[in-house]
Amino acid sequence: MSNQKIKPNWNGLLSTSFVLLIILAGFMGYQIARMGGAAGEPWGSTHNLSFIALFVGVLVALAGLKWNPKYFSLLGVLMCLVLIAQILAFTGLFTLESLFASVAILFLVLGNLKLRKK
Repeated sequence: MSNQKIKPNWNGLLSTSFVLLIILAGFMGYQIARMGGAAGEPWGSTHNLSFIALFVGVLVALAGLKWNPKYFSLLGVLMCLVLIAQILAFTGLFTLESLFASVAILFLVLGNLKLRKK
């Protein structure tokens, strides 16, 4: 048997879309915890339903990065902007949610700039 070393592919593991997916998953988990808690709004409220719809839209945009990277990353940036605007309208300026969404849009913008250079 050969003694080959397996090198980890950190570029693939820490790609922009993967980091964004982790951030959005944490964002969704936090929102679900808020909705389930006594302090949160009911599940059927407009705020929670629109959040879930936007979250699914961002994930679709992330999946689309494989097929058409430039246009789907722009769609992801637009959806993150809408998410941030919605969060700020409902919860105020300095919340954990707006921090998560801001980091997500930062990664999307950086990924989009990287794609334009190629």
